[in-house]
Amino acid sequence: MFVDGTKLEANANRYTFVWKKAVEKNLKKLTAKIEAQLPVIAERYGMVSCVTIEDAYEALVSHAEMTGLEFVHGSGKRKTQLPKDIELLGGFLAKKEEYLGHLGKMKHRNSYSKTDTDATFMRMKDDYMRNGQLKPGYNIQIGVESEYIVTCGAFSNCTDVQTLIPFLERFHSHTERRMEQIIADAGYESSENYQYLEEHGQKSFIKPTNYEISKTRAYKADKYSIEHMQYDDESDCFICENGEILRFCREEIKTTANGYKTRIRIYRNETCAGCPHLGKCHKRKRGFDRVKYIV
Repeated sequence: MFVDGTKLEANANRYTFVWKKAVEKNLKKLTAKIEAQLPVIAERYGMVSCVTIEDAYEALVSHAEMTGLEFVHGSGKRKTQLPKDIELLGGFLAKKEEYLGHLGKMKHRNSYSKTDTDATFMRMKDDYMRNGQLKPGYNIQIGVESEYIVTCGAFSNCTDVQTLIPFLERFHSHTERRMEQIIADAGYESSENYQYLEEHGQKSFIKPTNYEISKTRAYKADKYSIEHMQYDDESDCFICENGEILRFCREEIKTTANGYKTRIRIYRNETCAGCPHLGKCHKRKRGFDRVKYIV
């Protein structure tokens, strides 16, 4: 089966975007305001200092109902401290619920459209004026076998690499079949996809992301890339062009949106001061990292 995808614009307003980074930033600011105002309000009404904003708001509203407090609005109306505090906490709670609602709709995505919550803002192909824009859309995946479309699907992920596994699982659940060979372009290459296909007995024919670059003379002559650096298996270290030793310093684990964990081993040297290859190898003046991925 040949797998490929394209991005199609959704029937949604282009200017109803909600960005995850902006929501997280505003939520962080709101949390700081709550942490600053809540102890003051709790002390003012004799509540426990560790009370939550929800409990404090309910306590103030109950106190206002018991005392028969009337809320006034408009110019010329003087508010007492209690209705001011109730409105303040109520505004905090409304904003907090709004931000958490945005994050709940986005989940692992970085954005979504208010008029089509399943659509994600993606970089579409350039139009006839060569203007590339971020528009709400879907990543449409199509599987072809013997020149026939055998399956298709619409995904909210911007990149193809995260759509291959759910795309193949959907095909298997509908047909109870697993293709022997999967052919795809470089956009689908990842250790997660390779391991999935190997575990299910499927051969992968996926173009490497650096395939075109690896054929160039500049890449073959680059002695500073990690692929061309000498590695000592016994000492578990890399040796750069200047003879400096990059020793293993730490290991990191990154988890993808599908829950796949990748181990990353990081090798580092002590210093690059006085190295004649400093400008060609990297731009840092102190030490630098070389990363080696291990599944």
